[in-house]
Amino acid sequence: MNTDRLLAGSRFYNGDLSPLETEAVRLLREKNITVAAAESCTGGLLSQRITNVSGASEIFHCGIISYANEIKEKLLFVERDMLRKYGAVSAVVACEMARGAKHQAQSDIAVGITGIAGPSSDGTDKPVGLVYVALYDGDKVQVREIRSDFKGDGVRDYNRYLSSSVALEMIIDYINHGCRLSSGQNAEEFISQFHG
Repeated sequence: MNTDRLLAGSRFYNGDLSPLETEAVRLLREKNITVAAAESCTGGLLSQRITNVSGASEIFHCGIISYANEIKEKLLFVERDMLRKYGAVSAVVACEMARGAKHQAQSDIAVGITGIAGPSSDGTDKPVGLVYVALYDGDKVQVREIRSDFKGDGVRDYNRYLSSSVALEMIIDYINHGCRLSSGQNAEEFISQFHG
């Protein structure tokens, strides 16, 4: 799925243009839902944006920056076979990162982000701007694929900000859909597709 290059990190809420993180924290507090994050390519940007909002301490449990595959394995329980077969930048790894973060933090929901921010790739045939963002609620998972084609100066910052914005939108949409993943699927079934 292609994400609009013009995503600016804000949307209209109740007639006001609000930063995504402000709206996400407001909704999480309103519904008393806690969140954790496991971040790779964003390097903690999602966690920073959430904790920049006053009151975030009520709903944000932790952020784990799992840049190295060894940390993905040890802290987030990402299966080594999945990393070898599909690479760190894959839908299944994003899902497992989110599940691991939720387990470690004992939060209500968790986000996993993995991708290639650029400007150089990771030594695979995967392109700069390819990112997977997963939201896990303890049962179901929703994974969004981002394929940014931005190539200009600041591509790394752009892709990191875009990815964290998509994650915040997913959190907002989750709450606005009655705290359920309307297009998600059972996490165990999702992961089982990658075995074999």
